[in-house]
Amino acid sequence: MTTNPRNTRSAWTLAPVLALALVATPLLAGEPAGAKASPAAAGPLDSFRALAGTWEGTNSHGQAVKVTYETVAGGSAVLEHLTMAEHPDMVTLFHMDGESLILTHYCAMGNQPRMRATTVKPGEVRFDFVSATNLPDPAAGHMRAAVFTFKGPDRLSSAWTFREGGKDVFTETIEVQRVAAARASN
Repeated sequence: MTTNPRNTRSAWTLAPVLALALVATPLLAGEPAGAKASPAAAGPLDSFRALAGTWEGTNSHGQAVKVTYETVAGGSAVLEHLTMAEHPDMVTLFHMDGESLILTHYCAMGNQPRMRATTVKPGEVRFDFVSATNLPDPAAGHMRAAVFTFKGPDRLSSAWTFREGGKDVFTETIEVQRVAAARASN
């Protein structure tokens, strides 16, 4: 195989430029050289990352609820697994979409509402409906809004609004407390 000297010179000329770009980019972005960029930068998702672990409590009807939160996908998403008495398990995935915090709720109704955080303030995040998959028409029953209230590091409340026929039908409130690590291992 023959090597074209012109291509070799171009590669060697370009190498220092590429190396400088790799070093300078974090510096220009305000990061120290060698800092590893996190796929999950600080922001509204951090409140949900802090929930990692097991939580127990009750829903609006006094039924037992168990919720686990797990940081997944290299820290870029948080998975909520919800178990309520007399209901099939459900999961919700929280992640960023640019500057917006998004959730997708995989509901026992068989649809998957997607909501965007419309209010993010200390101690509270409100999500409102954007779209849904497996929703046969807009009048079909689906979760329309969710409000998460962070009542300290070990207490959380969520209120999920269900809409059907174009009207909000009910809001399910879930109150949970973090399960102590020692208790969770038993």
